[in-house]
This record gives sequence, structure tokens and C-alpha cells, in this order.
Amino acid sequence: MTEKQLIKQILKGDSSSFGILVDQYQGMALTIAFRILGNKQEAEDVVQNAFVKAYFNLNTYRLNSKFSTWFYRIVYNTGITAINKVKSRSEEGFNENTSEDLQKIIAEAGQLDEQENQKNRVNKAIEQLPRNEAVVISLYYLEEYSVTEISEIMSLTKSNVKIILFRARKKLHDILK
Repeated sequence: MTEKQLIKQILKGDSSSFGILVDQYQGMALTIAFRILGNKQEAEDVVQNAFVKAYFNLNTYRLNSKFSTWFYRIVYNTGITAINKVKSRSEEGFNENTSEDLQKIIAEAGQLDEQENQKNRVNKAIEQLPRNEAVVISLYYLEEYSVTEISEIMSLTKSNVKIILFRARKKLHDILK
């Protein structure tokens, strides 16, 4: 069954088919939310809220566009809304604390093989980037989205996405030296 057929089934009332979409998009949605929030539990909450929003607003999805672009935009916007709520409640060191906690967990994980070690090193470097740069890098390199698709997800111009990619690459290069 194609994605469009699946969405049509859901729109007809087959809510069990939505689970297939959840399985397919949950991993990258968690990555995007984590890059925005820097906290696994809050990222999971954001993704859950994004799936609920997507389910109840699926009738607004245009079948001629990619579902993933539409859905990841919901995840991104829900994550930004969540971070703004947290900032308004507590202006002090939200991302620094969670980043330090994550680094402790990674450090306590013990010996990793070389590939796993390199992956963790890159992930730590990405965590040091500003939120929007981390999201753009994740979408571009991990999920292999085009600049056009990223611009749609994040409501940015293509030029802005390219600039963010350029700056993020330079920062990653400097961090990983």
C-alpha cells in the first residue's frame, strides 16, 4: 500500500493505519525534536503531540506533496512552541544542563567500537550547534532532505537554509578538529 493510499484509508476512518505512519516517521521525528529541545523525554512528548496534531489535521494535508515534509514541519513547530514555553517558565540554562547530562550518559556508556565512537563524536558536535543549525544538519545529512524540502519544513527561504548549512558545516569542522 502506498503512502497516499494509506492516508486515504486513515481519512476514511481506519485509524489503525495511522500506526504504520507512526512507525515510519517516529525515528526522524525524535531526532528533530531532540535537536530542538536537547532533552529525550521532552522530545518524546513533542513527537507524541505532533502525531496527535497530524492525525486530527490530516484532512489539511495535500496529497500532491510529501507527507514527511508536512509532518516534520508539525514536529518542528511543536518543538519550537515547547522550547518557548520552557524558556518563558525558566530562563536559566535549559540546554546547558541537558547537554551536560547527555554527555555524562555517553561518557558512562563504556568502550564503543570505532564507528560507534565516531557517531557519538559527531552527535556531540551537532548538539553544540545552535538549535536551527542542528535541525538543518540532521534533516540534510541524516534524513537526506533537499534544501527545498528543509525550507518548507522550517519556513525558511532556500538561501537561508544554504547559509545555515554553510555555517553549521564550518562550525562542525572546527568542533571536530
